[in-house]
Amino acid sequence: MLRKAIDKLPACFASDWTGQSYQAVLAGDSATVLMLLSIFVVFRCLAALYESWPWKPNPPRRVWC
Repeated sequence: MLRKAIDKLPACFASDWTGQSYQAVLAGDSATVLMLLSIFVVFRCLAALYESWPWKPNPPRRVWC
């Protein structure tokens, strides 16, 4: 949409991102990377917590009848 506006406006007009829109353009696609990184960190923290347990739960055993 911005390209269409630039094409139709006279040369004396200029366009620029300001305020919150400028911050959103700068951030780009960093939300996806941040979400994946946070999931990885939580997984690693839970794995470290599990390793520090004094006992570990036994897996369920099959009972043959």
